[in-house]
Formats: sequence, structure tokens, C-alpha cells
Amino acid sequence: MRAFDLTDRTFGRLRVLAFAESTPHGRVWKCRCSCGTIRYAKAADLASGRTQSCGCLRRELVAAKNTTHGLTYSAEYRSWSHIIDRCTNPRSPDYKKWYGARGITISRNWRQSFAAFYRDMGPRPSPRHSIDRIDNNGPYTGPCARYPNGNCRWATPREQRLNQRRPSELAS
Repeated sequence: MRAFDLTDRTFGRLRVLAFAESTPHGRVWKCRCSCGTIRYAKAADLASGRTQSCGCLRRELVAAKNTTHGLTYSAEYRSWSHIIDRCTNPRSPDYKKWYGARGITISRNWRQSFAAFYRDMGPRPSPRHSIDRIDNNGPYTGPCARYPNGNCRWATPREQRLNQRRPSELAS
């Protein structure tokens, strides 16, 4: 039986450059991926579609599947997740004295969606800024009936100090 010459044929992102070797498991071909990587693949895997790239296609598909907003490692995402923790988790160090047990909540749409939080708050203006509630006894929320402009802002450390609860308020 005569083997087919795959040279210069394209399979997915792989372009066959040359025959490499025959093995007990089939003929192996030297290929160049569209990303530039050289990859060796069996003829059967190329023909069946099992091998379509050097691996870059799988990485791209997995990344696209697992990415919803692309900000999972951002400061904004960390702020959002810390808000949820300190307002809802009794094991959080700040829950009992400063947040959840004191009645500080996070709005339902912010709690359920980082995208909603980010849409309302936008990007953090600088690394010095952190989340601040304008009404210290109010919830973490974007625009709503009670707070038409929202109750949160990105604030500098100075703005945070000027907006903190007074000693008389700490007793309650």
C-alpha cells in the first residue's frame, strides 16, 4: 500500500512541512503551526482532526471558556470579593465589629455579579484608591432608589479618613 504525501497540506492550524519518520504507530510528519511553533504529528491524527494545532488552539478555547470579564486578578475584583466576604461571612475578621453583624450589606445585583459592580464603579483610578461607602451606615450599592448616585466611590486614604465613623459611633 502506498502512503500519501502530506507535504504542503494544511490540517487545522498545522501546515505539513516534511515527512519525519515511520513508527510502529504510524507515519509522523513535521508541521508548522500558524503561531510559528514546530510540532510533530501522526498522519492519522492530522487526518482525523484529533491534532489541529501545536496546543495553542486548546489554550485559546479553554481561556475563552473560562473568561467572563477578564478581570479576575484585578484590584477591582479583589475589592468586590472582599466586600462580599466582610458583609456575609461570619468567619471574616471584620464581619463582627465593622460590617455584616453591624448590618452592612451588599446589594443583590452586586453580590451576584462582578460585572454589575464593575459597570457601576468603573476602574480604580489609581493604586492608592480603595472602595469607600459614602454613608458609613449604608450598604455597598450602586445607583438605586435610596442612593440615586450609589453609596460607593473609589477614595484615597485621606478621603477614607475624613469619612470614617467617629469614636461616639464606634460604641454602637
